[in-house]
Amino acid sequence: MPKPKKTSPSPYQTIGMKCQTCRGLSCDHKDCDLREYHPQFGEEIHTNSPLKAIKKHCVWCRGTEARIKVCPLTTCKIHPHRSGLTPKAKAYYC
Repeated sequence: MPKPKKTSPSPYQTIGMKCQTCRGLSCDHKDCDLREYHPQFGEEIHTNSPLKAIKKHCVWCRGTEARIKVCPLTTCKIHPHRSGLTPKAKAYYC
């Protein structure tokens, strides 16, 4: 039997995992770029795509876009999407 393909989590799933490790369901970070995708606030209108929100959060965390490319935080839940692309698209475009 063939082994099932290992798929990476979607941007929505990675945001949910990041929120779980940050504050769980008791998010009080009003200025967080990921807040609009938090499970507790799921009814809000999204102003960005989840990938744009992840990239914006990573720029906030690392300081510049150049530092995102060499981010050492590989255990961060949103690390695979830090460039604003899915890992599959990143392999194609980069």
